[in-house]
Amino acid sequence: MGARRYWERRTPIEAMLLTNENMKEAAKWCGGEVDTFKRQYLPATSYLIVPGISTRTHAYVGHYLVREVDGIFHPFDKDSFEKLYESMSSIRYTNHPEKGDLDVA
Repeated sequence: MGARRYWERRTPIEAMLLTNENMKEAAKWCGGEVDTFKRQYLPATSYLIVPGISTRTHAYVGHYLVREVDGIFHPFDKDSFEKLYESMSSIRYTNHPEKGDLDVA
């Protein structure tokens, strides 16, 4: 599953929900890398190291990886992402000279 477009306060961004299956694709998309955390008696956990301006952050399966308008990537847990962003597939245009007015369906 590739990156999809979402809206944040009427600003389009791109985001990807991380899964075990798309972790390498997400790493390539953001310029990060996949690493594995190994714990005694528990299964290994893969996570994404997301490069930032001054530091690196981690994103895990179930998190959203967001590329802001300025090209910077940020991980969000699912609850935070869903409070801030809305899928562009739920928005329609009606009377805008070029694209119509933005209406949330």
